[in-house]
Amino acid sequence: MKNLTLLLLILATFSCAPSMESDADTVCNNMKDAVEAMKGIDETDADAKKAAQDVVKKLGEESEEISAKYKDNEEFAAYMKENCDLAK
Repeated sequence: MKNLTLLLLILATFSCAPSMESDADTVCNNMKDAVEAMKGIDETDADAKKAAQDVVKKLGEESEEISAKYKDNEEFAAYMKENCDLAK
């Protein structure tokens, strides 16, 4: 859950760029994928748990790279809130 919280906090700091919609869609999809992967973290199988943690980490890193492009831009955050159910 810490990783999902991190992803949500990253969204609050985004700003806009020419490819804003595409980047927002990527972040939104990353959030959805992270939620699904986090279900695997509860698995008792150590391999499944590790795989889920790796997926969440990768998605977080990708979202952090995108967030660096959109720091302090309210338009991106507004777009995310309007178009991504997990960002609401």
